[in-house]
Amino acid sequence: MNFYAEQLRKGRNDVPIEVRYAILCQMIANDPEDSKDDLVALTNEYQKLKGSAVSAKPATEYTVA
Repeated sequence: MNFYAEQLRKGRNDVPIEVRYAILCQMIANDPEDSKDDLVALTNEYQKLKGSAVSAKPATEYTVA
């Protein structure tokens, strides 16, 4: 797994994933040695994690009285 993708996955739970993703994107942008592949791997991991977070939310049922 890519370093940045791993950092996104293993990051602090008290920091929202959107914030961790933004910080890691900025780190990639500021480092001339990082490549487009790093950004692609990070984005793919972000999308996987966001997808699992959305599907993990319980369905809410509403009853109209």
